[in-house]
Amino acid sequence: MRSLFVCILVFVGTHQLVCLDEIGQCVSLIEQVAEGYLGCFKDIENTMLPSKTVKSIPDLTLKKCQQQCQGYTFLGLQYSNECFCGNNLNTDRYKSVPESDCNMKCSGENRMCGSGHRNSVYRGICL
Repeated sequence: MRSLFVCILVFVGTHQLVCLDEIGQCVSLIEQVAEGYLGCFKDIENTMLPSKTVKSIPDLTLKKCQQQCQGYTFLGLQYSNECFCGNNLNTDRYKSVPESDCNMKCSGENRMCGSGHRNSVYRGICL
C-alpha cells in the first residue's frame, strides 16, 4: 500500500516546510527557519486552543509544549507552566494584545510563557 504525502510551505515571518499525510496529519518538518511565534493573545476561560490542555508542566519550555502538541496546528504557552493545543486560531474572538501582557517567564527557560489568561502563541511544528 502506498502512502500519500504532501509537503507545504508555511509562511510565518520566515518559512518552514511541513509534510502532511493523506488525512492532513503532520508527519515531518523538513526545514525550520523560525520558531513560528505569532504573538501574545487574550484567552477567555482557557478556550482559545481547547483541543488539548496540559497544566503544571515542570520546567516548561517551548520544546516540551511542542512535544505535547505534536500534530496540532497551534500551541499556546500560558501562566509559565501550561500548554494548550489546537487546530484553529480565531483572532476575531481571541484578540492580539501587547507583548507586555505576556510577562511570565517559562518555568524551564528564559522565554515568555504568557500570563493569566494570556497565551504566547506559536504555529505548531512536527517533531
